[in-house]
Amino acid sequence: MLKYPWSVGGNPESPKKWGYYSTERSIVEWARAKCGHSGFVRSAEAEIMDWADDITYAIHDLIDFYCAGLIPLHLFLEGTVPEEQPRPSTKECERFLRRTFEREGKLAEEAEANARALLQALEVRTIDSPYDGTQPQKRDLWSFSSILITRYVNSIRLIDPASDPRGRWVAIDPEAKRQTDMLKQLTWDYVILNSDLRSIQYGQERMIGDLFKVCVDRIVASDFAFFPRGFSELIRAEEPRTTSPARWAADFISGLTEREVYRLHERLIRPTA
Repeated sequence: MLKYPWSVGGNPESPKKWGYYSTERSIVEWARAKCGHSGFVRSAEAEIMDWADDITYAIHDLIDFYCAGLIPLHLFLEGTVPEEQPRPSTKECERFLRRTFEREGKLAEEAEANARALLQALEVRTIDSPYDGTQPQKRDLWSFSSILITRYVNSIRLIDPASDPRGRWVAIDPEAKRQTDMLKQLTWDYVILNSDLRSIQYGQERMIGDLFKVCVDRIVASDFAFFPRGFSELIRAEEPRTTSPARWAADFISGLTEREVYRLHERLIRPTA
């Protein structure tokens, strides 16, 4: 099962997401043909999995980073108004929305509706202070997450793909999708795009790039002893040799833990006596 059943760069509507390397194209097309799927249409299971990921990203990540002091969730709503209306946004919320709409053109196209969706999602929580781990606060966080998870889990349903213009197997309530899209932007704005974290990410990207170049070079040179014995045996056993050095290198690096990446980079790039 592939969440994204297209290869690198295969879907112009989703250039940053893909599910397989071009070297696996024939296998994927064979499997999808057996299931009756083609093109960019995803299976019902893949659609459900993707929506589950969105829910986790929108809620659990948000709460985790609020508890870590990175997302000022308590500064986003103030005052009281009738129950059917979202409360007015604060200056913090307005600054967040401005940054988000400047960064995300598609969200800016329906700025008013997206801003309203964010407030409606956040309205269910009663958090009004930074996280301090008290029992009442933990209770409020549990209630907040439970209400939203239930709302979004119940917002997806199976449909007949023949009834959908794009042949999809599921339908997701548009308002629920709008809310999760905006909740996810909180993590993007306050965490992923945080300057301190971005500098770390840049260093990590450089580190992976360094390792990739070294691994490709060793494979091209047939220096298979450079790799752990088990992985070396896989390369040697391939007959005829059709897998590209780049693919072998990518597979090797993707199988490393974060700690192993750091240690290997230290040995190769900055060796000490």
